[in-house]
Amino acid sequence: MPLREYSGLVVVRGFGAEPRLILTNEPVGHSRTSAWLIVEAYRTRWRVEKIIRFIQQNYRLEDLRVLDYPLLRNLMALVLAADVFSAVWLGKSL
Repeated sequence: MPLREYSGLVVVRGFGAEPRLILTNEPVGHSRTSAWLIVEAYRTRWRVEKIIRFIQQNYRLEDLRVLDYPLLRNLMALVLAADVFSAVWLGKSL
């Protein structure tokens, strides 16, 4: 990992037994609001990564033989859109 300048460390308690440390290059003020914005951005990124990992594992995208990067990118966008649509549709019907 390249060495970067980090401007803040956010300590988060309440999401598990151990506190979580979030090292960020975004400026963190001394208010709870600025720290909470960093935590929400991290949680959003974590959710997106979970969704992408779920799609890759369940739709077995690695097994497809797509030779062109734009085709693979378009296929991933289509699968992601279908997955989000089905999640929203199922969420409304429950």
